[in-house]
Amino acid sequence: MLYRDELYTLHTALKYRIVSEEPPFPKMFSVHPESGVITTLTSQLDREIIGKHLLLIEVRDMAGQPFGLCNTGTVVINVKDVNDNAPYFGHSSYDTKVLENRVNVEILRIPCLDKDEPNSPAWNCRFSIVKGNDDNHFAITTDGRTNEGILCVVKGLDYETTNLRILEIAASNEIPYVVVPYSSGLAQSTCTVRVNILDDDEGPVFKPCLLPITIDGCAAVGTAVGKYLAEDPETGNSEGIRYRIAPGQSNWITIDENSGELRIAKLFGNDLIGRQCNITVLAVDQSGKTGTGTVLATIGACDRDYPVVTPREFIMCRDRKPVYITAVTPNESPYSAPFRFDISDRSMDSGWQTVQQDDKSILLSPRTDIPYGIYKIPVTVRDNKGRQGTSVVSVNYCDCTTPSDCGTVRQVSPAVTLGVWAILAMILGSLLLLLILITLCGCYGTGAVSKHVPDDLANQNLIISNTEAPGEEVMDPNIIPLQTATVNSCDQGVGMGTIGREVKTGGQSFEMSKGGHQTLESVRGYGQSTMEQGRYSYSEWQNFMHSRLGEKVYMCRQNEENKHSEDYVLPYNYEGRGSLAGSVGCCSDHQEEEVLDFLDQLEPKFRTLAETCVKR
Repeated sequence: MLYRDELYTLHTALKYRIVSEEPPFPKMFSVHPESGVITTLTSQLDREIIGKHLLLIEVRDMAGQPFGLCNTGTVVINVKDVNDNAPYFGHSSYDTKVLENRVNVEILRIPCLDKDEPNSPAWNCRFSIVKGNDDNHFAITTDGRTNEGILCVVKGLDYETTNLRILEIAASNEIPYVVVPYSSGLAQSTCTVRVNILDDDEGPVFKPCLLPITIDGCAAVGTAVGKYLAEDPETGNSEGIRYRIAPGQSNWITIDENSGELRIAKLFGNDLIGRQCNITVLAVDQSGKTGTGTVLATIGACDRDYPVVTPREFIMCRDRKPVYITAVTPNESPYSAPFRFDISDRSMDSGWQTVQQDDKSILLSPRTDIPYGIYKIPVTVRDNKGRQGTSVVSVNYCDCTTPSDCGTVRQVSPAVTLGVWAILAMILGSLLLLLILITLCGCYGTGAVSKHVPDDLANQNLIISNTEAPGEEVMDPNIIPLQTATVNSCDQGVGMGTIGREVKTGGQSFEMSKGGHQTLESVRGYGQSTMEQGRYSYSEWQNFMHSRLGEKVYMCRQNEENKHSEDYVLPYNYEGRGSLAGSVGCCSDHQEEEVLDFLDQLEPKFRTLAETCVKR
C-alpha cells in the first residue's frame, strides 16, 4: 500500500469492506477491516458448481468515517480443482455376449463419467475386475482418449461349461479421492457386467485384441507401421480373411485388405504429434462373419531429422584461435533454430568451452593449456522443440602457424601427431634412396665409375675379388715393381688376376695396356656413342685408382714382417654365413695337387668356375 498522506494519522487509517460479491449467495468470503486480508466463510467452495467469484472491495481512510476518502477494487477468485468427485458409471449393469473359444477379442466398452476437470489426473479413470474373474478369462484396459473401459476376453470360454459369466467392474482415478464436507463417502464406483456365452461358429479373432504401436511423427506416406492379423478359430490361420478399418475412423492410416499391413495414408500435422489414437479394425472371413480388433497408435515426435554439426573436422594452431561450429537441420520451424549447444562428455567439458555466437553457431576453444593432438569432442545440438542430435567434432590442435601447415585431420590418438616437416623428411629420404639406386644401376650397367671415391685404408675395405688370395704377380711395372712371374689362365678371368689383362663387366670389355693406357673394345649391340662414353668413364676411373690399386696390391703381398709371401691369405671381416662351396683357392698352383672331388658336387652355377680351375 502506497501512502501519500502523513503516516500514523487519521488520513492513513484505512478500513476495508466487501461492497458486493458475485454470485451474491451464499456469502463465501470476508475481508479483515484493517489488514484487508480476504478469508473464506465456509468450506463449501466447489469448482464444479462455481469456478469463479468476483468481490468488490472498498477502502476508506479516516478510520472508515463516512466523510473519509474512499476507493474500490475488484478481486477475482478462481477455485482450483481437487479430486472431490468419484468416477461413476452411466449404468449400474451392462449386458454383452461372446462366442465360445474366442480369445483376445473386445466384448464391451464401458463409459466412465467424472465431474472433475477433463484430461486431468482427477478425471482419468482406471478400471479393475473385482469379482467374477478368478480364472483370469477377462481383462480390462482404459481408452485414454474417451476414458472408456475396454473389456476383452483373453482366455477362451466354454459354452458347455457355463453360458453366463457375471463380472463386477470398479473405477477409480489416477490420484487419491479427497473427502470434503459436501462430498459423499463413496470413493469407488462399481457396475455389473453380464457376459453371455454363445454356442456358435466364431468369426475371425484378432491377436491381440488390442494392438499397441508407436509411429514416427515424420513417417512418409506409404510407410508400413505394423501388421494386424486375425485368425479363424476353426482353422487356426488367416487364410481367406479380409481386413478393413471401420467407417468413421482415422483417415491418416490404411490397412491392406489381404495382408493386414498398416500404412500411413497422409502426413501428420502438429495436432496429431504426441497423441494416442484408437483405430477399430474389422476382419471378415469367407462366410461373412466379422471380428473386431483395436489398434492403439501412439504418434511420436518427428525425430528422424535432428540438427547436426557440419563440418566436423577442424585445425587449431598454437595461437588457440577458437573454431567456428555451425549446426544445420532440414526441418522447418518450430523444429529448427535457435539451437542450443552442449558438450555431452563431462571429461571433455572440463577442458573445452563454448561461446554462443548466434542462433546456429558457437565458438569452441580449450579452457587451459592442452598438449598437441587430435581431440574428439561430442557436441549435442538441441533445436527449438528440444529434439537433439549428437555430432563428434574432431579438433586437430597442431603446432603450426596456419592451418595449412598441418594438412587434414588424421584419426590418431591425441598424444601422437605427424607434422609437415616429418612428412617432408620422409619424402626426401625416399627420393634420395631412389636416386642412389638409379646411380648404382647406371654405374654397373655402363661400366662407368664415379671419380669421387672416398679415401680409405686397405685393411678396412673389402676388395672385390673372386679368390681369397691376392692372386699371381702382375707383370705391369706401371703399377708396382714385381718379381718376374707368370699369370695362370685361372687368374686372367677372376678377381685381382684381371689387373694387366682384361676386365669384363656384363656385356662390355676393357683392356689395360702395359703402358697404363686403356682402350674400350667394341661392344655387341651398342652404338659408337656408347663405346666412347664407356672408354671415357673407364679412363677417369683408371687415372684415379692407379696409384691406390698399386699400393693395395703391394700391401697384399706382404705378411706381418713385411716379407714377401707367395700364398698369403688376407683377413676379411666376417659378414655372415660362409659359402657352402668352401674356398675357391683351387685356382692356385698349390691346390692342383689336392683332391678336387668336391667339385663334382657343386651347384650348376659353379661348374664353369670348376672347369676353369681344373687343369686338363
